[in-house]
Amino acid sequence: MDKNQFLKCSKEFIELEDDKTDVPHVMFSVFDKNRDGAIDFSEFVLIIAMGNKEDLDSRLELVFE
Repeated sequence: MDKNQFLKCSKEFIELEDDKTDVPHVMFSVFDKNRDGAIDFSEFVLIIAMGNKEDLDSRLELVFE
């Protein structure tokens, strides 16, 4: 998922009070661990796991499955 796709998706899933906020841009930078300008599958799984409200063991299990 490239940055534009990520920004579009983030608007659908993240409720932000201000549309001009830099939060989605910062999130993309944080999760694009290898700095290739895209969120790959492993980076995406981390995003999903971080947003999961379950306990730590359940989140870790999701990441390592």
